[in-house]
Amino acid sequence: MPIDEFIALGKPKADTDRFLMGGPMMGFSLPGTDAPLIKTSNCIIAGSPKLFPSPAPEMPCIRCGECAKACPIELQPFELYWHTRAKTFGKTQEYHIFDCIECGCCSFVCPSRIPLVQYFRFAKSEIWARERKERGRPGEGPLRMEDRARRTREGGKSGKTGQGCCRSGRQESGGSRCCCRRPG
Repeated sequence: MPIDEFIALGKPKADTDRFLMGGPMMGFSLPGTDAPLIKTSNCIIAGSPKLFPSPAPEMPCIRCGECAKACPIELQPFELYWHTRAKTFGKTQEYHIFDCIECGCCSFVCPSRIPLVQYFRFAKSEIWARERKERGRPGEGPLRMEDRARRTREGGKSGKTGQGCCRSGRQESGGSRCCCRRPG
C-alpha cells in the first residue's frame, strides 16, 4: 500500500504541510508520499505549522556540554559534531559514532539548535559508503578468500587477539564477538 493511500485513511487536516515518519524526535520528514508502506514503517505524523513550528536557525556550537549530559549512551555529541563537520570520519569512529542510537536527546537540548542527529546520520552513511567502496575494489575478492582460507587453517582465528572491535576498539567481555555484535 502506498503511503499516500494510508495517509488518506487518517483524514489529515487541511493545514497539513508535511509528514514525518518515525516520531517527532527520531523521525524524518518524508520528501514525498509515493513510497510504499512496509512492515518497518511506523508512526506517520501529519505535521502542520501549528503542531511543528519552523525550527529556529542553527547557530554555532558553544561547547556547553548539554548534549553530552543528555546522551543516554554517554557519548560526546559535540566532539562528534565537530569531526563530522570537518569530515574527519576516522575521528568520529574513535568517538564511537556507531554507538549512537539516534534518539535525538542531544538535538532536543542543544541551545544552539543544531540538528546533531542529522549530522551523525550523515557521518554514518559516509563511513558505510566508503567501506562499501573499499570492499568493492576489483581484485580484492580473491585476496579476502585467501585470507579467510588461511584463518580457517589456523584454527578459525586470525591469531591477533585482544584487538577488540572493528568499530570502537572495545571488546565485549567473555566472548569472541565485538561490542558491535559482529563476529570477532
